[in-house]
Amino acid sequence: MKKVIMVAGEPFEIKFTVKVGDVVADLTGWTAKIDLRLSNQNGKLIESWVDASPDILRIDAEGVVRLLIPAGKTNSYKFNIGFMDLLLLHVADGRRSTTLQIELDRGVTR
Repeated sequence: MKKVIMVAGEPFEIKFTVKVGDVVADLTGWTAKIDLRLSNQNGKLIESWVDASPDILRIDAEGVVRLLIPAGKTNSYKFNIGFMDLLLLHVADGRRSTTLQIELDRGVTR
């Protein structure tokens, strides 16, 4: 699992590039949801984002889902280590993607 540092009081950006094997997936027809939790197995939900969120940018043809959390939000989080996952759901037939998981460390308050 990849570890990424989130620094309290600074903007945090993470970009997921979705691939099937070695090929970048076209995300047209899929909906995205990103959850930030206290543990990696259905732990307490800290925050959740969906396609309609202004913090999410998608580039479907490039398989990219980007999340940008503003500095004010990162400063308000009270966890030390959390887990973030991206779930994609195919609108037409209900297929689900594999959950991608990244460990987050709140880091030093600035």
